[in-house]
Amino acid sequence: MLKIAGSAKLILTLPTTPDIAFAYFSDMHRVSNFFKHIALLHSDDDQQLYRLRYYTTELGAYDIEIFADVQLEALLDEKIIRIIPTESAPEVKPSASMNSTSGRGLYSSEAIFLTDEEDENCTRIEYTLQMQAQLPPPLGLRFMPGRITGKISQSITNRRLREIADHFITESQNHFETWYAECPCHNNGGVS
Repeated sequence: MLKIAGSAKLILTLPTTPDIAFAYFSDMHRVSNFFKHIALLHSDDDQQLYRLRYYTTELGAYDIEIFADVQLEALLDEKIIRIIPTESAPEVKPSASMNSTSGRGLYSSEAIFLTDEEDENCTRIEYTLQMQAQLPPPLGLRFMPGRITGKISQSITNRRLREIADHFITESQNHFETWYAECPCHNNGGVS
């Protein structure tokens, strides 16, 4: 099996209160647009259940596709948003071809919203994300020793998660001002 596992931690700051930053990040449809390599495929907004798809081409030849079912947990009083793994239908059967592999994996993240210690008009967001999966190796990699594919896989996964995290920070900050200008939350102090 091709083991994919990694995590990334990041800190980002937004020029607003924790309540407003929390409102901005609590919309899964908005937040999913900030991820690189990850797309929102399906949603059940009533249950806060979502199916994500991670897709990338590695080493210029191998397509990696991971489906992860998640649930959004937004805890306003604690100022924490979690995306936690869950099992949802339909099932994803693992598959592999000469240059691709696909299957179900796990994705999770946690965002903690704090008043910035250096500037009380800003929010500091401590964000962690994790991803893991065990996929059948593409047929083109089956003759490569497992130890070598494991090291390559780990290196690529860590690089991709860092890419996802960096892109998330940039896109979140780039789109915040537009969202805030249109949000009624800054006019009456509430959140939407």
